[in-house]
Amino acid sequence: MEVQRCRNCRNCTIDRVSLMVLTSVRANKSKSVTKPVHTVKKVQSHLRTSLPQQEICPVCKMAYVPYLAQDIKLHDAYHQKVQLGRPWTESWGNVLDVSTLAIPQKIQRNSTLIPCKYVEVNIDNKVEVNAAQQVIGIANKCLNAPPECNYWMSDKSRGKVFLCIAENRAIGVVVTESLNDPKVKPHWFIVEKGRVVENQTVKDVLVGISRIYVSPEWRRSGIALQLLKVVCHFSFFGITLKPLQIAWSQPSEYGGKLASKFSGVKHKSGKILIPVYNEHSP
Repeated sequence: MEVQRCRNCRNCTIDRVSLMVLTSVRANKSKSVTKPVHTVKKVQSHLRTSLPQQEICPVCKMAYVPYLAQDIKLHDAYHQKVQLGRPWTESWGNVLDVSTLAIPQKIQRNSTLIPCKYVEVNIDNKVEVNAAQQVIGIANKCLNAPPECNYWMSDKSRGKVFLCIAENRAIGVVVTESLNDPKVKPHWFIVEKGRVVENQTVKDVLVGISRIYVSPEWRRSGIALQLLKVVCHFSFFGITLKPLQIAWSQPSEYGGKLASKFSGVKHKSGKILIPVYNEHSP
């Protein structure tokens, strides 16, 4: 048997057969193929939010989800309150006697004369006060106006709420504020320019109009003007106010036209002036 020296150390000896076996094993190891690693293909995920898409009604300004049954029901009920007026219980409010005044007790709507009445909200009736607040809340939302000063809720000498009632609904509302505080100084307001005349105060103003509003379905019937007449006759016992003794707070475009018709004064410049006041004055 042929003996050869080891190639690694050259000191030890190895027979030829063993050398052939060892060489064959080394060759097989060098020829072995590494198996490929199968990677999982990455897929990009997307996060979807399930927030419902709301719509805002252009008439009542309520935000609701148009495909949710509960939202549709709530919107329909609120929309009816805005369009036709909030339901009003027959026994609520102190009914005002306008029979001897130039205030009609019927309103024409769709060629039909409908009986109506005017009431003053009784601040001692909490349920009635809450209902009146809802009516005022609707007015604020539709007029894009901030919450009014709730002077009328604490003391009727500081303010009052008058309503026009028809078909058992509050279809018109006017909120007044007493302006007998000497710190409150009404100014003249140029309706066309929407600007206050500085350093020109209006004397003898006793009442401020904080809010006046009529439900859309009942407009163009003269209700707002009749509510102003109610303010003149029923703000103080035994006193009938003149139009210029009533000032306006932040009148809207429509409110400016109403005020011009009710208490506007034509200046020598040809501009129409109305008395206004700062509702949040001390």
